[in-house]
Amino acid sequence: MRTPHRFSKYPYEVQSSLLQDLTFDFTRTVFSKNGLELGPEQMKVLRMIDNGRFTNLAFMLSDQFDVPVKAAMFQDEFKESFLDRAEFNGSVLEQFDGAMRFITGHNTKRSVIEGIDRKDTTAYPIVAVREAVLNALVHRDYSMQGTILISMYPDKLTISSPGGLNEIYSIEDLKTGISSTRNPGLANIFYRLGYIEAYGTGIPRIMKQYLHKAEPTIKVSDALFFITLPSMLSGSDQLENLLSEKEYITRSDLEGIGYSRASAVQELNSLLEQGRLEKIGGGRSTRYRVL
Repeated sequence: MRTPHRFSKYPYEVQSSLLQDLTFDFTRTVFSKNGLELGPEQMKVLRMIDNGRFTNLAFMLSDQFDVPVKAAMFQDEFKESFLDRAEFNGSVLEQFDGAMRFITGHNTKRSVIEGIDRKDTTAYPIVAVREAVLNALVHRDYSMQGTILISMYPDKLTISSPGGLNEIYSIEDLKTGISSTRNPGLANIFYRLGYIEAYGTGIPRIMKQYLHKAEPTIKVSDALFFITLPSMLSGSDQLENLLSEKEYITRSDLEGIGYSRASAVQELNSLLEQGRLEKIGGGRSTRYRVL
C-alpha cells in the first residue's frame, strides 16, 4: 500500500517558531546526562536556532511545547470505560518518558518458573513498545493538527500519529528498514542522545520481537500512521497473573483484563467451585481472597 504524500522541501521543524520565549530545562537535563552541552552554538549546529530565532525544532524540544501525547487504558475495545488516562506535554523527550512510564505501568507481566529459573513475560515486548513510541514522536507530521494517541486494551496496544508515508515508500519498505523522515533534525537529536541506534531499524526491530507470534499491523492513510501491537498474553495468562500477584481480587479486576460483567461473574463462580477463591462480603463490597 502506498500513500500519495510527499515530504515538504521546507520541513516544519526548520521554520521559525511563532513562540520565541522558550526554555529548555528538561532537554538540557537529558543532554547533560549524555555528556552533551546545549548552548546557543550547539543549538545553531542542531538547527534549533536559525538567523537568531528559534525554529520549530527548538519549540518541539522546549518546555513550552503544547502538542501533547495522549494515552488511555480501556476496559474493552468499545472505549466506553477508561481504566486510566494521561496527557503528556512539554519537550518531545519528556513526552517520550511519560508515554513509556504509562505503558510500562500497565504492561501486564506473567512469571513462569522454568527449572530453577524464573522467566518474566510482558504483554508487550518493551523493545517493540519503545520503538513504536519513538517512531510516532520522531516521524509524526507536526504541521498537522491532532495528537499522538496511545490506546491500551486487554488484547492489544495501538499508537496513532498524524502524517502518512513519503509517497515513494510502502509499508513493506518500512518492514525491511527502508524509510525516510520528515523531521531529520529531530531524528538526529534522538540519534545523538542514544534513543535511536540506527536509522530505519525501528519497524524491523518491532517485527523481530513478534517472530512466531501474531504480527503487529500497520495502517497508513494520507493523514495518519497507525500501528497495532497484539498482546502476547492470552486472557487465561492475564487471569493467572492476577491471581499470583494479588491477595484479594474483585469483579472489577477481571473486567480490567477484558472480561465482560457477566463473564467475570461466571469466572469467579468457577474459581470458587475449584476452591481457588474464598468469597468475602456481599453486594458492592464483595471481594475474593486468593487461596
